[in-house]
Amino acid sequence: MPVSMDYLPVAGDIDDIGDIATNAPRVVERVKQQIDNRFTLLRTELIHAGRAIDLRKQQQPDFTLSPAAVGLYAALLGKVAFHDRDRPLTPDLRAVATLLHSCPS
Repeated sequence: MPVSMDYLPVAGDIDDIGDIATNAPRVVERVKQQIDNRFTLLRTELIHAGRAIDLRKQQQPDFTLSPAAVGLYAALLGKVAFHDRDRPLTPDLRAVATLLHSCPS
């Protein structure tokens, strides 16, 4: 459901502007939720990308990454172990969330 910064006039535009008449707190809450959702998606994608790199390196030992990707991959390996069997990913997702929040902008 969309949220707008606009307000609905309730008294014929008399005394409608103020802390009561703004949707700003709700808008900020929504934006924060959207950012949190993006981090959830990003950490899941990062774990899957790391696993794809692991599998590619098994098939092609001479496979190389860009310098920027090498640093991120090394940081990921420091937080998440290689997945050789199915297991719960909750600890890995939490570790990657910590990693992402510690990265410089």
